[in-house]
Amino acid sequence: TAILTLNGATNAATFAGNVTLNQYLEISSTTAQYAYMNFGASAGYGWQIGKAPATGGVVDDQGFYLYNLNTGYQGVNLAVLKSGNVGIGTSSPTLKLDVASTNFGLPGTSGTTPVGFQRWGYTDRTWGGNEVLMGIINGGNYPAYIQCKVPTNYAQNRDLALNPQGGNVGIGTSSPDSKLHIEGSSGDNNLF
Repeated sequence: TAILTLNGATNAATFAGNVTLNQYLEISSTTAQYAYMNFGASAGYGWQIGKAPATGGVVDDQGFYLYNLNTGYQGVNLAVLKSGNVGIGTSSPTLKLDVASTNFGLPGTSGTTPVGFQRWGYTDRTWGGNEVLMGIINGGNYPAYIQCKVPTNYAQNRDLALNPQGGNVGIGTSSPDSKLHIEGSSGDNNLF
């Protein structure tokens, strides 16, 4: 049994100061769609976490969403759907992990500010080791990239190892039969 249950319309309960619960908190709604908590200001700036945003065209109202109130419920930062799909930057992820961004461009060639969709690296960015950046170049046919950099100095590139413990790598083929198998558009094969 919940030690505190909130069930009702907007502003069903308001607390000032600290509330301590020794069991769990249950938040439900009389409208079957919405059950959420706001953090921060009551309007404008803040975060809302809950079953579905009040507006904003969310596809799966049985999911779990974290979004910024200042974006008018449109900027979903994290969505976890009942299907198990997780979206970062999208409210309707179609894959188990779906990352969406408008941060297009080549990775930086100086400084330490990453550009792209993803950064994989050690938590402490003062470490001079390696981090992997992934993104899409804004131009041409919008190619995707993988680039390794030194976290403390993007002027320095790092090496990228594919299959470091063995196996083949294919470009333009789904069945590589050599360490590096490149299949051209005319059917020409380059084997390395």
